[in-house]
Amino acid sequence: MPFSFEQELNPLKSLECSYATTSKDMAVSKFDAWCYGIICGWDDASYKDLQIIHSWSDNDVDLNKTLHENYIKLLNEAKI
Repeated sequence: MPFSFEQELNPLKSLECSYATTSKDMAVSKFDAWCYGIICGWDDASYKDLQIIHSWSDNDVDLNKTLHENYIKLLNEAKI
């Protein structure tokens, strides 16, 4: 069954599904890229590109990866 906003009651999962299924290029805007990284994560090649596009430092990438890991922990722990 395809994703539907009405189906998902967990707000963290709803965000993940919304970001993962958008047709918007989430790498274009620095804000969108940052949020997408927290919610869905980027692969290493994409992080390299984002460092160039948005002037992210290695520390920025490490922080975004850590925030993504923490987001996934919260998502998995949610009892909704």
